[in-house]
Amino acid sequence: MKIQRKLRPRINSIGKSRWATYTAAGIATALGGAHAADAEIHYSGPLHEKFDALPQSTQEGFFPLEGGARLAFDFGRAESGDGAAFFDIEGGVLHDSLVESFRGTQPGGVSGLRYPSKLAAHDPISSGNFVAGSASPFAFLAFHGGLGGSQWLARGPGFIGFRFDAGNGIQYGWARVKMFGAPDNRFQVIDYAWGDPGEPVSAGQLKSRTQAPQSGALGFLALGAAGLAAWRRPTPIL
Repeated sequence: MKIQRKLRPRINSIGKSRWATYTAAGIATALGGAHAADAEIHYSGPLHEKFDALPQSTQEGFFPLEGGARLAFDFGRAESGDGAAFFDIEGGVLHDSLVESFRGTQPGGVSGLRYPSKLAAHDPISSGNFVAGSASPFAFLAFHGGLGGSQWLARGPGFIGFRFDAGNGIQYGWARVKMFGAPDNRFQVIDYAWGDPGEPVSAGQLKSRTQAPQSGALGFLALGAAGLAAWRRPTPIL
């Protein structure tokens, strides 16, 4: 309401033709910034893919992204019944393990074991340490009773953050994983998502954050109250 009161005197002092020109300019500017509004979050939908296996057997699963990149999960169970859960990100048009990488740690340097970080909802994916993907062996989510760097031993859900390049720039994403606790370590891949190049993504984010027009007052006037209200709606996170 305060914005309307301030603008009314200005509206009355501008001729109809000039006001129409200003309005058209605001609309054009808003549309000119459509590339930001057009950015997407690509969502898998609910999966609840279970990873469990009989003693002395393994289970492997792959989840596609873009440009040949994919998420890889693996589960194996020892004769004792203890389980081991693994993760990696593979492929991408650049086939560059420094680009295809995930949020995590590698305490022993490039020759050490890799451990994906367990992120919470709303955590920004791009902020933090990334560990190279497409390496061997798989990165350790949880192994039997536990390894020193593992963050996934406890029962419950968490998020893996990752990035890759399908040829148009770095893209960030997340995978939601539910663990069933050590030393069993079976798990479910609940769902996953990734953004377009340059799109900032937070763990659990399902919709793109639409940016406001960058032209100042004219852009907001062109959008109107309904457009402004839509822009202010929060990004849903399950």
